[in-house]
Amino acid sequence: MPHKFSPASVAKLEDPRRFHPSSPREILEGAGLKEGMRVADVGCGVGVFAMPAAIQVGESGIVYAVDPQEEMLSILRDRASAAGVGNIRPLRSSEERIPIPDWTLDLVLMVDVLHELEGDGTLKEVRRILSPGGILVVVDWRRDGGEDMGPPREERVPEDEVRRRLSSLGFGDVRRVRAGEEHYGLVFRRRS
Repeated sequence: MPHKFSPASVAKLEDPRRFHPSSPREILEGAGLKEGMRVADVGCGVGVFAMPAAIQVGESGIVYAVDPQEEMLSILRDRASAAGVGNIRPLRSSEERIPIPDWTLDLVLMVDVLHELEGDGTLKEVRRILSPGGILVVVDWRRDGGEDMGPPREERVPEDEVRRRLSSLGFGDVRRVRAGEEHYGLVFRRRS
C-alpha cells in the first residue's frame, strides 16, 4: 500500500523549504492559472496551493479543494474563513470518485499526490472532470531529491512514468514548470 500523508504532520506541508526556491504562487503562475478559472486542487491537504490559487482566480473563479481526509479539509475551511477567502469549495473524495460533474474544470492541480495513489482511478477522474483542452498540472517529488523531506525515494513516481501514464489516459502537450529543487513540475492538456 502506498505511503499516505498523516494529518499529524501538517507542519511539513507548510515548510517553505519544500518548493525552494519557488513558491506555490510562482508555480501556479508558471502553470498558466488565470483570473476566472475553474480549478480543482486534488489532494489539497490544508490548502498550501488551494489558498493562493483562490486568490489568483479571484471572485469570478472557483477552487474545489479535494482531499480524502476530512481533518485536512477542516483545517482548510478554518483557514479560508479566517482569511476571508470565499471561493474555495472543500470536497471530500476517494481515489475512485471526485464529486465534481464531468467537463467542469479549466485546470486541475496535483501536488505531491502521485506516490499516494494505489492505481489510476484518481487520474481517470481528473480526466473526467477536466474540460477538453483543460490543463493538468503535476508537481511531485524528484526521485533523486533529498530524503529530509517527502516520501522515501523508492515511493516517488519518476517523471518518465508520469508522462507514460498520463499519455495512455488521454493527456498530451507536456511542458515543464519550475517547481523548486526537490520537485518536477509538468503541465499536460486533456485531449478531446
